[in-house]
Amino acid sequence: MTKREVLELFAKRIGWVRPDDVWRSFNKNVARVSVYTFLLRIYRQKLLVRTSIHGRIAYSISGKGRDRLEFFKKRAKENESGKHYRA
Repeated sequence: MTKREVLELFAKRIGWVRPDDVWRSFNKNVARVSVYTFLLRIYRQKLLVRTSIHGRIAYSISGKGRDRLEFFKKRAKENESGKHYRA
């Protein structure tokens, strides 16, 4: 489960997504608590926005998250074409 994979999941979904739905979408291959921790981390990076629905946390992708996802896609395309990204 990478940051890009998680952002792609949120970009495909409309509305709010609960952490357990994210966990299920990755076929439960990672520990449930790891998903909660990872989502909190990328929320703190302002790549997701968070709300509470009926007392449960839910997330959605932010504008900054969409920008970061586009960056990841652009970088992957450049790497495929032989142009390597350098930080």
